[in-house]
Amino acid sequence: MRSEVFQKHLSWDKRRCDFAASYIIAALKVCTVNGIKIAHALDGKSKKESKYRRLQRFFAEFSFRGEDIARMLLSMIPIPPPYSLSLDRTEWHFGKVVFNILVLGIIVEGTSIPIFWMMLPKAGNSRTSARQRLLKRLLLVMPEHIAKLLGDREFIGQHWFLFLQRRKIPLLVRLRANTLVDTPQGKQQIQHALAWMRAGQRVRGRLQTEIYGVRFYISVMR
Repeated sequence: MRSEVFQKHLSWDKRRCDFAASYIIAALKVCTVNGIKIAHALDGKSKKESKYRRLQRFFAEFSFRGEDIARMLLSMIPIPPPYSLSLDRTEWHFGKVVFNILVLGIIVEGTSIPIFWMMLPKAGNSRTSARQRLLKRLLLVMPEHIAKLLGDREFIGQHWFLFLQRRKIPLLVRLRANTLVDTPQGKQQIQHALAWMRAGQRVRGRLQTEIYGVRFYISVMR
């Protein structure tokens, strides 16, 4: 990684940009975020202890705007827009401490590259307001290049669906088996409405239904 990429998007001096580039290369070499191991992998003739202290100083003084980092990452995405986005949440437990992180990324060759993320105040599902804040931050740096947003069953709700609809962002979301859908016989749970399907059979977009006031096309595979 070249430090010029950092200099173009971040208001850092060349020395800090050089170190940031070296840090990322070292982290990729050792495949960990352990500071001591990364310090040992940094280039240079300094002692390991000196490298580690420099790493500590770097992060102690480290500050950046998330939007600047996002613009830098977008400049490095190897595919042209429009982009497919993914919304996900990961929850880690270290003793009694919970790290609950909501992540918005761009899908590149089957892998999601995190662009914006936020720590949630407690364990459990995210609120609609948190998802909206995260997506609004992305729209500030990429207002017109969204092909679709992919999300899991957690990311549902009327206000969330209408928020995306107003911004013309197509949503691909997994539905729970007990989601109510429109059928000729009236509202039914999707697992009952499609009980006639055989194992391995797939239905793409043939079933339309309204969920929380927004019309969806349903695709199913048993």
